[in-house]
Amino acid sequence: MQRPINCALFSHTTRISNYALSFSNKRYSSDRKTKKEAIKEAPVGISDPQESGCDCIGPSDPVSNIRAVNYFLPPNETSLQQLYRESRQVTEKENHDFWTDHNVQFKKMKADFIQKRLHEKYMSSEDHEVPRRLTAEEMSEFYKGFLDENRKKHMEYNKQWYRNNFKNVFLAAKVWIQQNLRTKR
Repeated sequence: MQRPINCALFSHTTRISNYALSFSNKRYSSDRKTKKEAIKEAPVGISDPQESGCDCIGPSDPVSNIRAVNYFLPPNETSLQQLYRESRQVTEKENHDFWTDHNVQFKKMKADFIQKRLHEKYMSSEDHEVPRRLTAEEMSEFYKGFLDENRKKHMEYNKQWYRNNFKNVFLAAKVWIQQNLRTKR
């Protein structure tokens, strides 16, 4: 059985085996296991890419919400495959760094906004039974302001994200061509 080129194991949430992924593009016959059956039988908790033979996807980061990837290093990795893997790692790091900074800033600004508005709203109120939260309309002011304030930063991030991912797609295509030429020889 040939190992798929780009499989991923979701080691903390979903069980996926190389076997399940190796026939994911083939038609199923009644005498073979279905993909669902193969996934149910797959080993759980494999997080070592060298052991599994493919990239392993971990749980999401609590701050950036980006899922970390442990990359598989094939023993006979070509310079083109290495360039592709390193490009993916750079893209992942840039995404993680951007969303970590963004989410920290968002949470801080949101907490400051809520505290300020609640102080303004209930400063003179003697009634301690009044709910101490803001309405959706009041929060929408914050969300709009935050997006307007960070519009340029988001646009720059999107441009960089597209550049990185077009580069990755181009490199992936070159790796695929290289692998297919090598197997035909």
